[in-house]
Amino acid sequence: MKYNQLIKKLFLVFTLSLFSNQSFAEGCPDGSEPVKSVSSDGTYFIFNCGGGNENSSSSTINTSSANSTNAKSKIKPLASIDIENNPNLDFFKPPRYNFFYGGHVWYMADFNVDGNSDIMYIGAIHPDNLSLLGDGTIGKKPFPVLLLGDANNKLKRADKLIIDNREDSGTSLGKRLLVADFNSDNILDFYIADTGAKKIEAGVALTGHRDSYFLSQPNGTWLESSETHLSHPNFKVYNHGGATGDIDSDGDMDVVFSDILGHQVGTYLWCLINDGKGFLKKHKCGGVWTHTLELADLDGDGYLDLILGGDAYDANHDFIGIIFNDGKGNFSQSRYTRLPQYKKKWGNIPEASAADLDNDGDLDIVFSRTGLMYVGTAIQIIENLGHWL
Repeated sequence: MKYNQLIKKLFLVFTLSLFSNQSFAEGCPDGSEPVKSVSSDGTYFIFNCGGGNENSSSSTINTSSANSTNAKSKIKPLASIDIENNPNLDFFKPPRYNFFYGGHVWYMADFNVDGNSDIMYIGAIHPDNLSLLGDGTIGKKPFPVLLLGDANNKLKRADKLIIDNREDSGTSLGKRLLVADFNSDNILDFYIADTGAKKIEAGVALTGHRDSYFLSQPNGTWLESSETHLSHPNFKVYNHGGATGDIDSDGDMDVVFSDILGHQVGTYLWCLINDGKGFLKKHKCGGVWTHTLELADLDGDGYLDLILGGDAYDANHDFIGIIFNDGKGNFSQSRYTRLPQYKKKWGNIPEASAADLDNDGDLDIVFSRTGLMYVGTAIQIIENLGHWL
Protein backbone atom coordinates (compact mmCIF):
# COMPACT_ATOMS: atom_id res chain seq x y z
CA MET A 1 0.00 0.00 0.00
CA LYS A 2 1.37 3.45 -0.86
CA TYR A 3 0.75 6.76 0.91
CA ASN A 4 0.88 10.15 -0.73
CA GLN A 5 0.35 13.84 -0.01
CA LEU A 6 3.55 13.97 2.06
CA ILE A 7 5.35 16.44 -0.12
CA LYS A 8 4.61 20.08 -0.65
CA LYS A 9 8.00 21.12 -1.90
CA LEU A 10 11.60 19.98 -1.92
CA PHE A 11 14.82 21.60 -2.90
CA LEU A 12 18.56 20.99 -2.99
CA VAL A 13 21.35 23.14 -1.59
CA PHE A 14 25.03 22.44 -1.97
CA THR A 15 26.47 21.74 1.48
CA LEU A 16 26.44 18.96 4.08
CA SER A 17 25.50 19.29 7.73
CA LEU A 18 22.65 18.94 10.30
CA PHE A 19 23.29 17.77 13.73
CA SER A 20 22.01 14.22 14.32
CA ASN A 21 17.18 10.46 26.95
CA GLN A 22 14.32 8.62 29.05
CA SER A 23 13.07 6.48 32.00
CA PHE A 24 9.88 4.67 32.92
CA ALA A 25 7.43 4.54 35.79
CA GLU A 26 5.15 2.20 37.68
CA GLY A 27 1.52 2.90 38.62
CA CYS A 28 0.46 5.63 41.05
CA PRO A 29 -0.41 4.83 44.71
CA ASP A 30 -4.10 5.45 44.04
CA GLY A 31 -4.11 2.93 41.22
CA SER A 32 -4.26 5.51 38.44
CA GLU A 33 -1.83 5.74 35.56
CA PRO A 34 0.96 8.35 35.87
CA VAL A 35 0.99 11.29 33.50
CA LYS A 36 4.04 11.25 31.26
CA SER A 37 5.85 14.46 30.33
CA VAL A 38 9.39 15.31 29.29
CA SER A 39 12.25 16.82 31.26
CA SER A 40 13.09 20.49 30.78
CA ASP A 41 16.14 19.64 28.71
CA GLY A 42 14.22 17.18 26.52
CA THR A 43 16.39 14.19 27.44
CA TYR A 44 14.16 11.86 29.50
CA PHE A 45 10.57 11.06 30.47
CA ILE A 46 8.98 12.33 33.72
CA PHE A 47 5.98 10.53 35.27
CA ASN A 48 3.77 12.46 37.71
CA CYS A 49 0.90 11.28 39.90
CA GLY A 50 -1.94 13.46 41.08
CA GLY A 51 -2.50 15.91 38.26
CA GLY A 52 0.94 16.34 36.67
CA ASN A 53 0.93 18.78 33.80
CA GLU A 54 1.34 17.14 30.40
CA ASN A 55 1.92 20.48 28.78
CA SER A 56 5.10 21.32 30.68
CA SER A 57 7.37 19.50 28.26
CA SER A 58 10.48 21.02 26.70
CA SER A 59 10.28 23.09 23.54
CA THR A 60 12.18 20.33 21.74
CA ILE A 61 9.20 18.02 22.07
CA ASN A 62 6.49 18.67 19.52
CA THR A 63 2.87 17.68 19.92
CA SER A 64 1.22 15.86 17.04
CA SER A 65 -0.99 17.41 14.41
CA ALA A 66 -4.48 18.50 15.45
CA ASN A 67 -6.20 15.82 13.39
CA SER A 68 -4.60 12.96 15.35
CA THR A 69 -6.95 11.06 17.63
CA ASN A 70 -4.37 8.82 19.27
CA ALA A 71 -3.92 9.78 22.93
CA LYS A 72 -0.28 8.69 22.85
CA SER A 73 0.43 11.41 20.30
CA LYS A 74 0.11 14.12 22.99
CA ILE A 75 3.80 13.60 23.69
CA LYS A 76 6.25 12.94 20.90
CA PRO A 77 8.06 9.60 21.34
CA LEU A 78 11.73 10.11 22.02
CA ALA A 79 14.38 9.30 19.44
CA SER A 80 18.02 10.11 18.91
CA ILE A 81 17.09 13.24 16.97
CA ASP A 82 15.76 14.76 20.22
CA ILE A 83 19.26 14.58 21.69
CA GLU A 84 20.88 15.88 18.52
CA ASN A 85 18.53 18.87 18.35
CA ASN A 86 18.71 19.82 22.04
CA PRO A 87 18.41 23.64 22.11
CA ASN A 88 19.90 23.79 25.62
CA LEU A 89 23.34 22.89 24.29
CA ASP A 90 25.75 25.35 22.70
CA PHE A 91 26.58 24.07 19.23
CA PHE A 92 29.96 24.83 17.76
CA LYS A 93 32.20 23.34 15.12
CA PRO A 94 34.11 20.42 16.67
CA PRO A 95 37.88 20.24 16.24
CA ARG A 96 39.10 17.85 13.53
CA TYR A 97 41.52 15.73 15.50
CA ASN A 98 43.37 12.89 13.78
CA PHE A 99 42.32 10.34 16.38
CA PHE A 100 41.53 7.64 13.83
CA TYR A 101 42.59 6.51 10.39
CA GLY A 102 40.45 7.59 7.45
CA GLY A 103 38.21 10.10 9.22
CA HIS A 104 35.87 9.80 12.17
CA VAL A 105 32.30 10.10 13.45
CA TRP A 106 31.49 12.61 16.17
CA TYR A 107 28.51 13.27 18.44
CA MET A 108 27.79 16.37 20.55
CA ALA A 109 25.84 15.96 23.81
CA ASP A 110 26.09 16.63 27.53
CA PHE A 111 27.63 13.31 28.55
CA ASN A 112 28.64 14.22 32.13
CA VAL A 113 25.43 16.20 32.91
CA ASP A 114 27.11 19.49 33.79
CA GLY A 115 25.09 21.62 31.36
CA ASN A 116 27.95 21.98 28.86
CA SER A 117 28.46 20.53 25.40
CA ASP A 118 30.81 17.53 25.17
CA ILE A 119 32.00 15.68 22.07
CA MET A 120 32.66 11.99 21.49
CA TYR A 121 34.56 10.59 18.52
CA ILE A 122 34.69 7.10 17.06
CA GLY A 123 36.53 5.92 13.97
CA ALA A 124 38.43 3.25 12.10
CA ILE A 125 41.31 0.99 12.95
CA HIS A 126 44.66 1.93 11.40
CA PRO A 127 46.22 -0.84 9.29
CA ASP A 128 49.88 -1.52 10.09
CA ASN A 129 50.52 -2.12 6.40
CA LEU A 130 48.23 0.07 4.28
CA SER A 131 47.18 -1.28 0.89
CA LEU A 132 44.64 -0.02 -1.60
CA LEU A 133 43.58 -3.65 -2.04
CA GLY A 134 42.46 -3.76 1.57
CA ASP A 135 44.85 -6.56 2.50
CA GLY A 136 46.90 -4.68 5.08
CA THR A 137 47.67 -6.21 8.46
CA ILE A 138 45.14 -4.89 10.95
CA GLY A 139 46.58 -2.89 13.84
CA LYS A 140 45.36 -2.18 17.36
CA LYS A 141 41.64 -1.40 17.67
CA PRO A 142 40.97 2.16 18.87
CA PHE A 143 38.73 3.21 21.77
CA PRO A 144 36.18 6.03 21.62
CA VAL A 145 37.59 9.47 22.42
CA LEU A 146 35.65 11.70 24.85
CA LEU A 147 36.21 15.45 25.13
CA LEU A 148 34.44 17.19 28.00
CA GLY A 149 33.47 20.84 27.53
CA ASP A 150 33.31 23.71 29.98
CA ALA A 151 31.19 26.87 30.07
CA ASN A 152 33.53 28.53 27.54
CA ASN A 153 33.30 25.62 25.06
CA LYS A 154 36.87 24.60 25.88
CA LEU A 155 37.41 20.86 25.50
CA LYS A 156 39.50 18.55 27.68
CA ARG A 157 40.21 14.94 26.76
CA ALA A 158 38.75 12.42 29.24
CA ASP A 159 39.36 8.99 27.69
CA LYS A 160 40.09 7.45 31.10
CA LEU A 161 36.35 7.55 31.77
CA ILE A 162 35.71 4.99 29.00
CA ILE A 163 36.50 1.43 30.10
CA ASP A 164 36.61 -1.64 27.84
CA ASN A 165 37.71 -4.80 29.67
CA ARG A 166 37.05 -7.23 26.82
CA GLU A 167 39.96 -9.45 25.83
CA ASP A 168 39.56 -8.21 22.26
CA SER A 169 38.80 -4.60 23.23
CA GLY A 170 38.25 -1.56 21.04
CA THR A 171 36.42 -1.02 17.76
CA SER A 172 37.25 -2.03 14.20
CA LEU A 173 35.32 0.49 12.09
CA GLY A 174 32.88 2.53 14.16
CA LYS A 175 30.18 3.53 11.68
CA ARG A 176 27.30 4.81 13.86
CA LEU A 177 27.47 6.33 17.34
CA LEU A 178 24.02 5.89 18.92
CA VAL A 179 23.55 7.97 22.07
CA ALA A 180 20.72 7.59 24.60
CA ASP A 181 20.02 6.89 28.28
CA PHE A 182 19.67 3.12 27.86
CA ASN A 183 19.88 2.14 31.55
CA SER A 184 17.48 4.86 32.77
CA ASP A 185 19.82 6.64 35.21
CA ASN A 186 19.45 10.05 33.48
CA ILE A 187 23.01 9.87 32.11
CA LEU A 188 23.69 9.27 28.43
CA ASP A 189 25.10 5.93 27.30
CA PHE A 190 26.29 4.97 23.82
CA TYR A 191 26.09 2.07 21.38
CA ILE A 192 28.64 1.76 18.56
CA ALA A 193 27.45 0.02 15.39
CA ASP A 194 30.71 -1.48 14.10
CA THR A 195 30.73 -2.10 10.34
CA GLY A 196 34.16 -3.73 10.60
CA ALA A 197 37.46 -3.36 8.76
CA LYS A 198 38.60 -6.74 7.49
CA LYS A 199 40.99 -8.25 4.98
CA ILE A 200 39.24 -8.67 1.64
CA GLU A 201 38.81 -12.30 0.63
CA ALA A 202 37.40 -13.32 -2.76
CA GLY A 203 36.38 -9.71 -3.32
CA VAL A 204 34.06 -9.65 -0.28
CA ALA A 205 34.66 -7.70 2.93
CA LEU A 206 31.11 -7.08 4.16
CA THR A 207 31.31 -9.39 7.16
CA GLY A 208 30.89 -6.74 9.85
CA HIS A 209 32.28 -6.75 13.38
CA ARG A 210 30.75 -7.19 16.80
CA ASP A 211 29.29 -3.96 18.20
CA SER A 212 30.25 -2.13 21.41
CA TYR A 213 27.84 -1.03 24.14
CA PHE A 214 28.92 1.39 26.88
CA LEU A 215 26.70 2.03 29.92
CA SER A 216 27.17 4.77 32.52
CA GLN A 217 28.35 3.70 35.98
CA PRO A 218 27.81 5.25 39.45
CA ASN A 219 31.50 6.29 39.59
CA GLY A 220 31.16 8.52 36.53
CA THR A 221 32.70 6.13 33.99
CA TRP A 222 31.24 4.30 30.99
CA LEU A 223 31.78 0.52 31.00
CA GLU A 224 31.61 -1.69 27.90
CA SER A 225 28.70 -3.96 28.85
CA SER A 226 28.03 -6.27 25.89
CA GLU A 227 28.55 -9.48 27.86
CA THR A 228 26.05 -8.51 30.56
CA HIS A 229 23.54 -6.34 28.68
CA LEU A 230 23.24 -7.67 25.10
CA SER A 231 21.32 -10.85 24.32
CA HIS A 232 23.91 -11.60 21.60
CA PRO A 233 27.18 -9.90 22.65
CA ASN A 234 29.26 -11.24 19.74
CA PHE A 235 26.69 -10.81 16.99
CA LYS A 236 28.39 -9.69 13.75
CA VAL A 237 26.46 -7.85 11.10
CA TYR A 238 27.29 -5.32 8.40
CA ASN A 239 25.18 -2.64 10.08
CA HIS A 240 25.68 0.30 7.76
CA GLY A 241 22.84 2.37 9.26
CA GLY A 242 21.54 2.67 12.81
CA ALA A 243 19.32 4.74 15.11
CA THR A 244 17.95 4.71 18.63
CA GLY A 245 14.48 5.52 19.93
CA ASP A 246 11.51 4.16 21.87
CA ILE A 247 10.09 2.00 19.07
CA ASP A 248 7.74 -0.05 21.30
CA SER A 249 6.42 2.96 23.30
CA ASP A 250 7.31 1.57 26.73
CA GLY A 251 9.37 4.56 27.88
CA ASP A 252 12.90 3.30 27.26
CA MET A 253 15.30 3.60 24.34
CA ASP A 254 15.76 0.77 21.84
CA VAL A 255 18.18 0.30 18.93
CA VAL A 256 17.48 -0.35 15.24
CA PHE A 257 20.16 -1.07 12.67
CA SER A 258 20.24 -2.21 9.07
CA ASP A 259 21.87 -5.36 7.71
CA ILE A 260 23.33 -4.92 4.23
CA LEU A 261 23.47 -8.73 3.87
CA GLY A 262 19.91 -9.18 5.13
CA HIS A 263 18.92 -11.45 2.25
CA GLN A 264 21.14 -14.11 3.81
CA VAL A 265 19.43 -14.03 7.22
CA GLY A 266 15.84 -13.16 6.34
CA THR A 267 15.67 -9.58 7.62
CA TYR A 268 17.08 -6.23 6.63
CA LEU A 269 16.44 -4.68 10.05
CA TRP A 270 17.47 -5.82 13.50
CA CYS A 271 15.75 -4.33 16.55
CA LEU A 272 17.33 -4.45 20.01
CA ILE A 273 14.50 -4.10 22.55
CA ASN A 274 15.33 -2.52 25.91
CA ASP A 275 13.96 -4.05 29.13
CA GLY A 276 14.09 -0.64 30.83
CA LYS A 277 17.37 -1.32 32.63
CA GLY A 278 19.65 -1.32 29.62
CA PHE A 279 19.48 -5.00 28.61
CA LEU A 280 18.91 -5.16 24.82
CA LYS A 281 17.31 -8.24 23.26
CA LYS A 282 17.82 -8.75 19.52
CA HIS A 283 15.10 -9.82 17.08
CA LYS A 284 14.23 -9.48 13.39
CA CYS A 285 11.86 -6.58 12.71
CA GLY A 286 11.30 -6.43 8.94
CA GLY A 287 12.21 -3.54 6.70
CA VAL A 288 13.92 -3.31 3.33
CA TRP A 289 17.55 -2.93 2.25
CA THR A 290 18.98 0.47 3.18
CA HIS A 291 22.22 2.38 3.54
CA THR A 292 21.06 4.70 6.30
CA LEU A 293 18.07 5.12 8.60
CA GLU A 294 16.56 7.40 11.23
CA LEU A 295 13.62 7.12 13.63
CA ALA A 296 10.88 9.78 13.78
CA ASP A 297 7.10 9.93 14.19
CA LEU A 298 6.16 11.16 10.72
CA ASP A 299 2.37 10.58 10.83
CA GLY A 300 1.74 11.83 14.38
CA ASP A 301 0.30 8.58 15.75
CA GLY A 302 2.72 8.41 18.69
CA TYR A 303 4.91 5.66 17.20
CA LEU A 304 8.40 6.10 15.77
CA ASP A 305 8.58 5.35 12.05
CA LEU A 306 11.68 4.59 9.97
CA ILE A 307 13.14 6.95 7.41
CA LEU A 308 15.23 4.87 5.00
CA GLY A 309 17.82 5.93 2.45
CA GLY A 310 18.67 3.28 -0.12
CA ASP A 311 20.77 3.40 -3.27
CA ALA A 312 18.91 4.91 -6.22
CA TYR A 313 21.62 3.67 -8.57
CA ASP A 314 20.77 0.04 -7.77
CA ALA A 315 17.36 -1.08 -9.05
CA ASN A 316 17.30 -3.90 -6.48
CA HIS A 317 18.00 -1.63 -3.50
CA ASP A 318 16.51 1.71 -4.48
CA PHE A 319 13.87 2.18 -1.76
CA ILE A 320 14.04 5.71 -0.36
CA GLY A 321 11.15 6.56 1.91
CA ILE A 322 9.29 5.74 5.12
CA ILE A 323 8.20 2.43 6.66
CA PHE A 324 5.61 2.94 9.37
CA ASN A 325 5.73 1.41 12.84
CA ASP A 326 2.93 -1.10 13.53
CA GLY A 327 2.75 0.13 17.15
CA LYS A 328 4.72 -2.85 18.46
CA GLY A 329 8.14 -1.92 17.15
CA ASN A 330 7.95 -3.77 13.82
CA PHE A 331 8.38 -2.24 10.37
CA SER A 332 6.38 -4.20 7.85
CA GLN A 333 6.55 -3.50 4.11
CA SER A 334 2.73 -3.46 4.04
CA ARG A 335 2.58 0.22 5.05
CA TYR A 336 5.10 2.54 3.50
CA THR A 337 5.57 5.59 1.32
CA ARG A 338 8.29 6.30 -1.22
CA LEU A 339 10.07 9.64 -1.47
CA PRO A 340 11.53 11.35 -4.57
CA GLN A 341 14.73 10.03 -6.11
CA TYR A 342 17.53 11.80 -7.93
CA LYS A 343 19.33 8.86 -9.44
CA LYS A 344 20.86 10.86 -12.26
CA LYS A 345 22.89 13.08 -9.94
CA TRP A 346 22.08 12.52 -6.26
CA GLY A 347 21.32 8.82 -5.83
CA ASN A 348 23.25 8.06 -2.62
CA ILE A 349 21.93 8.97 0.85
CA PRO A 350 24.64 8.67 3.52
CA GLU A 351 22.63 10.46 6.25
CA ALA A 352 18.98 11.05 7.20
CA SER A 353 17.44 13.21 9.89
CA ALA A 354 14.15 14.84 10.91
CA ALA A 355 13.15 18.08 12.58
CA ASP A 356 10.23 20.50 12.66
CA LEU A 357 11.85 22.94 10.28
CA ASP A 358 8.75 25.10 9.68
CA ASN A 359 7.44 25.05 13.27
CA ASP A 360 4.05 23.59 12.31
CA GLY A 361 4.01 20.73 14.84
CA ASP A 362 5.18 17.85 12.64
CA LEU A 363 8.57 16.53 11.59
CA ASP A 364 10.10 17.28 8.23
CA ILE A 365 12.76 15.13 6.56
CA VAL A 366 16.33 16.05 5.70
CA PHE A 367 18.53 13.84 3.52
CA SER A 368 22.18 14.40 2.78
CA ARG A 369 22.76 13.24 -0.79
CA THR A 370 25.78 12.49 -2.92
CA GLY A 371 26.43 11.55 -6.50
CA LEU A 372 27.76 8.27 -7.83
CA MET A 373 30.84 7.12 -5.90
CA TYR A 374 30.16 9.99 -3.44
CA VAL A 375 31.07 12.67 -5.97
CA GLY A 376 29.25 15.93 -5.22
CA THR A 377 27.10 16.68 -2.16
CA ALA A 378 23.70 18.22 -1.52
CA ILE A 379 20.91 18.44 1.05
CA GLN A 380 17.29 17.59 0.26
CA ILE A 381 14.50 18.97 2.46
CA ILE A 382 11.03 17.41 2.33
CA GLU A 383 8.17 19.23 4.08
CA ASN A 384 5.64 17.11 5.97
CA LEU A 385 2.05 18.34 5.52
CA GLY A 386 0.64 15.93 8.11
CA HIS A 387 -1.85 14.24 5.74
CA TRP A 388 -1.76 10.42 5.60
CA LEU A 389 -4.30 8.34 3.65
